[in-house]
Amino acid sequence: MNKIIVIDGNSLLFRAYYATYNPDSSLLMHTKEGIPTNAIFAFSNMLMSLLSSLNKEDGIFVAFDKGKHTFRHQKYEEYKANRAPTPKDLLEQMPIARELLDCLNIKYYEDDNIEADDIAGIVAKNGMDGLIIATLIAGVLLILMGVFRLGTLIKFIPYTITTGFTAGIAVTIVIGQIKDFLGLTYAKGVKPIETLEKIEAVIKHIGTLNWQALVVGVVCLGILIIWPYINKVIPGSLIAVLAGIAMVKGLGMK
Repeated sequence: MNKIIVIDGNSLLFRAYYATYNPDSSLLMHTKEGIPTNAIFAFSNMLMSLLSSLNKEDGIFVAFDKGKHTFRHQKYEEYKANRAPTPKDLLEQMPIARELLDCLNIKYYEDDNIEADDIAGIVAKNGMDGLIIATLIAGVLLILMGVFRLGTLIKFIPYTITTGFTAGIAVTIVIGQIKDFLGLTYAKGVKPIETLEKIEAVIKHIGTLNWQALVVGVVCLGILIIWPYINKVIPGSLIAVLAGIAMVKGLGMK
């Protein structure tokens, strides 16, 4: 295997959910049984796009949160205290995401003591053997921190450091969408993973900008912004998708 793409499954699911979000949950995509599927729809599209860009020898590994208290909560009792709860419509789709990965034969992992981003970092740096060791160490640390009451030490770390990284996440998401928004064509073998690599690739290949793709992207983005002011019954994301398909097919765009 030449390369393994490590994904924070919870982060990608949240991104997928809010990319197709509608304030009125009854307007989200559902099965006939009423199970919401909007996040799964976007999540599966992202995975299919990623799989299509990989070589046969490459693979994907997905890390998930298990939704329980981890060593971070032991270090700081108020960790995530001000974070809004996960939407019920998204929670219902998380087990389905795991079933989807099983169907695609994509390996995933979750642990009571470690969050998804910690798992992803460990696997990226040390492989699966490192993850097993880290899981055992995390369990021991949880016990020790509870016994010696070390959780309050986090109060000595500036609040901006412990919470400011979320702005970086937003920037990373935007940068990851620039290639498709501009319709850029990367040279064979160019498959940037890191954020800086993506920026470099965009700058290097800006000459391949596809004006047709850019027009479609701008129109769809405009629909997503304006449509909620026009109609609150039909989701703007659905109109944007239909408009994009109509433009590509009707105008013979490539």
